[in-house]
Amino acid sequence: MQASGICYTDVHETLGLIPGPFPRILGHEPVGEIVAVAPDVTTRKVGDRVGTA
Repeated sequence: MQASGICYTDVHETLGLIPGPFPRILGHEPVGEIVAVAPDVTTRKVGDRVGTA
């Protein structure tokens, strides 16, 4: 993963307004680069930039 967005919910968590244990990974919508694929993967290749909502 090379980058991740954060939203105001993440700010609330860091201020302790939303309960839960720390440390934890905050953020959403990560973006990165594929570093390996299985032999049967045909839709992506090493080096492709990918992300998810």
